[in-house]
Amino acid sequence: MKKKVDTKKKVTKVQGKAPAPTAKKGESQKVKYASSIHPSYKVVEVKDVDGTKFQIRSTYKHSEMTLSISAKNHQAWTSERSVDATVDQVKEFQRKFGTFSVLKD
Repeated sequence: MKKKVDTKKKVTKVQGKAPAPTAKKGESQKVKYASSIHPSYKVVEVKDVDGTKFQIRSTYKHSEMTLSISAKNHQAWTSERSVDATVDQVKEFQRKFGTFSVLKD
């Protein structure tokens, strides 16, 4: 025998907990934090490698942040590799595996 489920009934409490407060349409909900345990959240000016500046909000300790790597100059995004890096990789490979040989029976 199947139980009938009343879908018209609204549940306001789940396991003894009050429902989460909801904001009215167009209003944002304000959350209060304990100020003694959370770091300050402030505007930080970021200076990119090419000299451009923009602002973000962060918990960074200083008021200005200077980037040393960005998507504009990093090889992962530009697909450019320096010749020195390639030469160094070849030397490292030869150092590790230069004496390796396959013996045939």
